[in-house]
Amino acid sequence: MVDFFNQNLVKTKDNNFKIVGSIMFGVFMGIIPLWGYQLITAIALAYVFRLNKLIVGVAANISITPMIPVIIYLSYLTGGIVLGTDISKLPFNAGLSVELFTTNIKQYLIGSFVLASFVSSLIGTFFYILLLFVRKEHR
Repeated sequence: MVDFFNQNLVKTKDNNFKIVGSIMFGVFMGIIPLWGYQLITAIALAYVFRLNKLIVGVAANISITPMIPVIIYLSYLTGGIVLGTDISKLPFNAGLSVELFTTNIKQYLIGSFVLASFVSSLIGTFFYILLLFVRKEHR
């Protein structure tokens, strides 16, 4: 893990903006609701946007299996905040149904894009500051 970080972030010839852009794009693609297609879509678009494909792929894996319920729930909550709806409507004690899904899909979709934008910006800011200290010659 240390070798990966050292070789692909610290010693790469890419500038800090390209590295941070790759991280942010990967995180964004990992959160938006393209379940099952996030990684392939992220890498294909990284090729189009000339980003670091390896970094995009690693960052897109934020949606590993244990994180999926957290991402879905936070997306739903974020959508409720953005739309101004009651975020306590999702019953956890009742069974999930197609009807429940269809009535909440708009809130979830909007929330997922807002959450993806927020989290990718937050992580991008963190890594930009980190890279300023770690990669002094590649600013």
